[in-house]
Amino acid sequence: MKAIHTKPCAEKIRLILEFHEATLAYSKSIGSIARSVGRVQHEEYQQLNRAVDRARRKSEKARDQLTQHVADDRC
Repeated sequence: MKAIHTKPCAEKIRLILEFHEATLAYSKSIGSIARSVGRVQHEEYQQLNRAVDRARRKSEKARDQLTQHVADDRC
């Protein structure tokens, strides 16, 4: 069994920053689509919607990688 670390390792810090950046990008994409409602054509809205979906998936992947690292490394 691995020892429990008292401070985060470099990989955890990297994953936290990656998750932070991904969630920030997701939040900004949601803001963009919210501001566009009723002001853009259907095609442009669909493009924004796809961008929101990509950002959501990237954020979820970053969260999952961080969660898995913490479970494996216990840091």
